[in-house]
Amino acid sequence: MNNYLNLIKNNKNFRLIAVAKFLSDLGSQMQRFGLPWLVYEHTNSGSLMALNFTMTLLPGLLFGIIGGDTADKFSKKKILILGDFFSGFITIFLYYMHVLDPKISVVLIFILTFLLSSISSFYTPAFTAIIPNIVSNNIIISANSVFSIFESIVSLIGPVVATLIIGIVGAWITLLINAVSFILSGIIIINIKYKSHIKFKKLPKTRKKFNFKKVAYIFKEFSWLKFYLYIMSVMYIALGCVGSILQFYFINKLHLKGVSLGATFVLFEFIPVLIASLLVNMLIKNLSYKYSIFISASIFSLSIFGLGLTTNYFIVVLFGIIQNFFGTIALVCWESIRQERIISSKLGMVSGIVVTIQSFLMPLGGIVSSLLLSKIDVQQILKTSGVLCFLITLLIYLVFHKTPYIESD
Repeated sequence: MNNYLNLIKNNKNFRLIAVAKFLSDLGSQMQRFGLPWLVYEHTNSGSLMALNFTMTLLPGLLFGIIGGDTADKFSKKKILILGDFFSGFITIFLYYMHVLDPKISVVLIFILTFLLSSISSFYTPAFTAIIPNIVSNNIIISANSVFSIFESIVSLIGPVVATLIIGIVGAWITLLINAVSFILSGIIIINIKYKSHIKFKKLPKTRKKFNFKKVAYIFKEFSWLKFYLYIMSVMYIALGCVGSILQFYFINKLHLKGVSLGATFVLFEFIPVLIASLLVNMLIKNLSYKYSIFISASIFSLSIFGLGLTTNYFIVVLFGIIQNFFGTIALVCWESIRQERIISSKLGMVSGIVVTIQSFLMPLGGIVSSLLLSKIDVQQILKTSGVLCFLITLLIYLVFHKTPYIESD
């Protein structure tokens, strides 16, 4: 814990970017609840409500790699500032369009939702790539752990605050709150000053222009990425699969509602993520990234199987805590190893590739499990997906873990 407190206390740049991210995430959590609610208010359609959520995922698939390439070519700090300000202005514009005409077209809501998510496709790789310029390699894990702790806090208070505001004032005010959070985040990032401690390598002239061959160059130069990406891809599919049916499982099988449903999500998400974020640093010191990610992904998969074994509330919650604990460990390790071992001038592209793959695989997992739900019992889906994910993760490890580029890693 002292490592995290010292990092926040002694590194002003990190303190600023951590506060900026916290504000931005808290505002986004408001919008996450507010926008779908608005769509439902205007259309009374659950399908359009779900489609609005899909619109937030599509830009990552379309622009993830381009956003990563942009982060490598231009100032990451400027991308973050512009991203926050543009997001703030778009959100304010949507709010005032509603003020002028309460019967605002749902098409406009969809367009602006798409634009906001498109900005995120450029923002996320730039944010990932700027961290090695702000903290040294030996404390990158601590830095990502702090971000994870903040995210767990936001996941706890965000839904509570959002639902209270929507219930008292209405959904539209969540947009105004999010706009303020974006603009405050941008102002804070303006005050970040740093000198890169990483030597930038210039790309050959033939590679300065963006083309998809650069993706192949990345995997050729950093061949060790493949092992980790294969394992994390399995996790992305599993996350999408579980995430899309978990609420149905709680309501339909465990018969949870109201406070008990909210409390269960807190037990599932807040507590294990917070504990994992505090312990991940110690885990990496005793194990390599390779074993940390493999073991975490394996236990994560088996815990999904455990979720479907029984409808006993306490056992389900226990497996949920295990799942989110090891899922957080794997995600923090995955973020940290990229930031530690990939030069800053190419880290944006790698992050963009990850965003693109994640934006494809998580919805894919969700779509598959949602389709199966009409034909197969939800518990059977959880058990089957858990076993399959574990076996595929084990197979990837057995095939790749002794290859030279992993051994040297």
